[in-house]
Amino acid sequence: MPRSPRADPLSPRTVSGLARIASRRETSIPRCGLAAQHHRTAVLDMSDLARDPAVFIDNQFIHDGRVVGVDSIVASPRLVVLSDFLSVAECEALIDAARPLISPSLVMDERNEGNVVHSTRTSSGAYFPFGASRVADEIQRRIMSLVGLPVDRAEPLQVLRYGPGEQYAPHVDFFDIDEASGAMSDEDATTVSQFGQRVATVICYLSTVDSGGATVFPEIGLEVRPHPGRAVYFTYLDEDGVADHRSLHAGAPVHAGEKWILTQWCRQRPYRAAVTQL
Repeated sequence: MPRSPRADPLSPRTVSGLARIASRRETSIPRCGLAAQHHRTAVLDMSDLARDPAVFIDNQFIHDGRVVGVDSIVASPRLVVLSDFLSVAECEALIDAARPLISPSLVMDERNEGNVVHSTRTSSGAYFPFGASRVADEIQRRIMSLVGLPVDRAEPLQVLRYGPGEQYAPHVDFFDIDEASGAMSDEDATTVSQFGQRVATVICYLSTVDSGGATVFPEIGLEVRPHPGRAVYFTYLDEDGVADHRSLHAGAPVHAGEKWILTQWCRQRPYRAAVTQL
């Protein structure tokens, strides 16, 4: 059976039990069960870490000449929901660039023998290595400026499309310890040794969705509904290399229409990928 990060089925609480939508200025959700929710990966240099989302404490700020709204801040995981991070024109341009390139999204087979299509991740997607698209390069530059890391720490920007019934089951974005073996898989350990751990994620919504398709953080009861230009920025490693499992998140099923998002993963060290397909 293919291996996928935290590929648990969406529970009823995850899909329908969340009434909150990124309400303005969410604050300090207490840390609980730290021993179970966190594990140490490696001690990090401060220059490896992304900017703490808590710095965006005002209702809005100017970023790259654009007024960006702050809709929600969460303490654990360190997370901020932003409005108007991208313009509608930029969202449409990125969708237009990705549409002819998309193919079924893949996950790694649990035996690390190759990428496969699997029901835990049913989107289609395309990615843009640096230099492949002017609009993607500009958006990636702006994202990495927000995150506070050099642009060479960015993995290729991904654009994903979810149609009716498609979803991404709950998962964490950092390379996790396998619960059975108590160690990373060989494949994960290799990429971490080369490029460092993932330290942050930015999700930007490129379209509205007729029904469904929210990003759900089940450990904290937070649901973020798609809206063009909205972004979620969250980090999951601290200066001691402790990973926060409360960053567990899922793409809830789309019920009607289609959802377009971009995802940007950020690494500790410079990253250049030769992969050409999700």
